[in-house]
Amino acid sequence: MEACPYCERPFPTDRLRALHLGERHADRLTPEERATFEETEDEEIDDLFVYHLKVVALIVLVVMGLSYVYAFALA
Repeated sequence: MEACPYCERPFPTDRLRALHLGERHADRLTPEERATFEETEDEEIDDLFVYHLKVVALIVLVVMGLSYVYAFALA
């Protein structure tokens, strides 16, 4: 478990620590920390996009499934 070098807050993963550093201590980052933050932020954005796609797909499947059930119930 690593801690933030600026505020001593502990983080369970390096990814969370890098995101914290970029969001809370952006003005004090070293070039290496800034590069790590930018990489991690890009990965986070990609992961969030994939999550949103999965949620939309699940909603579509549920609505289609309910539509089929409703159609068969009326038939």
